[in-house]
Amino acid sequence: MKHKKILGMFGIIVVLSLLLALVPASPAAATGETATLYPTSGKVGSSVTVIGTSFLANTTVGIYFSNQVTGVGGTIGTSITAYQFVSATTLGASVTTFTTPFLVPSNLTVGGNLPVTGGTYYIYFVYLSTGAAYPAVVLAQPFTVVGNPGIIISPNTGAGGASVTITGTDFTANTILQILYDSITPLTPTGGQTSTLSTGGFTSVVTIPAGTTAGAHTINVTAGTSTGSATFTATASAALDPLTVTSATPGTAIEITGSNYPANAPLAFKLGSYTMQIQTGSSTNGGGYFSSKVVIPPSATAGAYTVTVSAGSASASASFTVISPATLNELSPSSGRAGTDVTVSGTGFAANTPLVFTFDGAPITPKSGTTTTTDGHINSIITIPASATAGEHTVIVNTFSKTFTVTAPATSLNVSANGDNVGASVVIAGTGFQNSAAVTVTYDGVKVSSGNTGTNGLFVTSPFLVPVSTHGAHTIIVTDGINTENVTFTVESIPPGVPQPLVPLMGATIKSPYIFQWNAVTDPSAPVTYELQIATSQDFATGSIILDKTGIKESQYKLTDTEALQLSGNVPTYYWRERATDAASNASAWTGAAQFLVAKPFKFTGWPLYVSIVVGAIVFFLLGLWAGRRSAFSY
Repeated sequence: MKHKKILGMFGIIVVLSLLLALVPASPAAATGETATLYPTSGKVGSSVTVIGTSFLANTTVGIYFSNQVTGVGGTIGTSITAYQFVSATTLGASVTTFTTPFLVPSNLTVGGNLPVTGGTYYIYFVYLSTGAAYPAVVLAQPFTVVGNPGIIISPNTGAGGASVTITGTDFTANTILQILYDSITPLTPTGGQTSTLSTGGFTSVVTIPAGTTAGAHTINVTAGTSTGSATFTATASAALDPLTVTSATPGTAIEITGSNYPANAPLAFKLGSYTMQIQTGSSTNGGGYFSSKVVIPPSATAGAYTVTVSAGSASASASFTVISPATLNELSPSSGRAGTDVTVSGTGFAANTPLVFTFDGAPITPKSGTTTTTDGHINSIITIPASATAGEHTVIVNTFSKTFTVTAPATSLNVSANGDNVGASVVIAGTGFQNSAAVTVTYDGVKVSSGNTGTNGLFVTSPFLVPVSTHGAHTIIVTDGINTENVTFTVESIPPGVPQPLVPLMGATIKSPYIFQWNAVTDPSAPVTYELQIATSQDFATGSIILDKTGIKESQYKLTDTEALQLSGNVPTYYWRERATDAASNASAWTGAAQFLVAKPFKFTGWPLYVSIVVGAIVFFLLGLWAGRRSAFSY
């Protein structure tokens, strides 16, 4: 029984030994030895520093690099068959630590000269001083080799638009590809893989950008943290960019750009058989690109041409049309009020050229129509600014100009009066005149009032009185210096009442002073004046009128001495009449003919004359006698 137990335990030990032999050994350290790697990962050729501690003194420590796994006790040459020796360090007496560098090898020279690629590798430490043919591993450390991705381009030269195959290896597995041209332009695969395979490799087809310049360009491929690059050499294919201006008049400067020309090469420009003058950009740059400004030959006739740009043997061409010199048509309409819509049209303008509209130098935006030429024709509608004053203004399209005449807005007047008589109060209101302008009002050419317009052209004058003027139509004129408007004012034509005669009474005999009186009358067209006539005939025939006095302001009149001499007592009978006239020259009817007599003057004739002579002689005699006697006694 005892033997059976011993036999069972022995069987268990044998089985466990077999199982341990079948399980791969994991890296581990022998008793006491330790090592630290700085860094623990790196690319092929990178430097790694090893710090070892607790190793045996007076020994030589060897370091091996392998992609195979073994445990402590495994041997280099039997357990590990593919490897690369990378370093050895000899320790002196009592020395148990060391620091030594090594480079990550590119190949495992023992065991098939395998290339070192991205992945996990192992650093093995052995004692070489034992002299064993297959040194035993005393310590193992893992190390990660960072992949060294690379790409191959086929073909690696060609013109823009060429199809290129990119083959990549050693990239991060199963990762989306990012392909850039000159680190800027993304290239999307048109064939092959868009992600790396599980092996880290891929094959993709891309297209070189059509506008690439001649020369070396870089294609970069990134997948995760791995990046590879290669150079593609673009050949000159001499391409012109689409012309920004496809038609112009002779003498016009246009811009032409192109790429894929020889680098740093002089340029030649032709318009058909005409040589074009170069203003700027006479050669390509280092990348075969150019941007030049050239002039359409002034002698070129209108028509279709081919523009050819050459640099050495490389050339490219484009179509171009020479058009007749630009013409700006007359504005339609060419005059009108501010705010009018005006059609602006023309031909022969440079194609694909922005149009700039100005009104008296101030930019305006078209209401509709052309803002950029296409075929050289323009047809736009602009609105004359509402603030434009009456008069001529300049409309400019680019460098071409036309005149537009702003007419004054429609003016109107409104007359408000408290009557139609002389002296009536009148106020005038107006619209449509200049903004903020002085307004003058005249009546039959004489200034009677004034006013000022507001910012909207409206005004109301100060009141004025209708001046003395004849009945009938009179012209009131209102002007602001530019706008003039007139209106008719009609003065009433109703005559005043007939003034009735008072003195002298009918048939009365009068003597100097001769005074005539009548009833005063009133009239709306004040003041009222009177006219007095005296005649020798009742019908006041022209030859019988001895006095015709007008403009008498009072209701009576006293004849002057000179006028009184016209009256004589020898005339049997005189007649007088009067009438009233208002300030509007309306005259009343004459009064009836009033009869009067003039007292005869006293005359010394006949016996009174003789008696007066006798009496005078006696008086004269007596005075003389008395005077003589006084003289005698005085002596």
